[in-house]
Amino acid sequence: PIEQNKRRRPNSGQSRRNPDSNPLVNVAAVNKLCALSDKSESDDSTNEDELDESSAQDMAIQTKRRKAQLQSRVAEFVKEVLMPLFKNRTLTKEEYKEIMRKVVNKVVQKSSTDFKEHKVSKLVTQYVEHVKKGKR
Repeated sequence: PIEQNKRRRPNSGQSRRNPDSNPLVNVAAVNKLCALSDKSESDDSTNEDELDESSAQDMAIQTKRRKAQLQSRVAEFVKEVLMPLFKNRTLTKEEYKEIMRKVVNKVVQKSSTDFKEHKVSKLVTQYVEHVKKGKR
């Protein structure tokens, strides 16, 4: 008699949620893909527009990825240049962070693909002199 009053709970695999609310499946994307596959070949112009749009998005993603990679390479190089000054206590933590931020931003804005190490190290020394001059 006691067992009859107990409610059965669904197993973890048996969910009462709507199957369209699955967070792992983007329903809108699946529907869009199905609609694209159902279109006839007479809509070549719309297919080309969608391809152009997706290729533009891909290019934007690649550009952002290249910029992020360049930024990390520049940051790594600037870190190598600044670290001896920081270890010798020539620079404070705030000065280190300020120089790092300014140099990395400036180099990434100026160059699109690569940077020249000697120019970046010269820029770093100029910023260090500027910060030290302002500290007096």
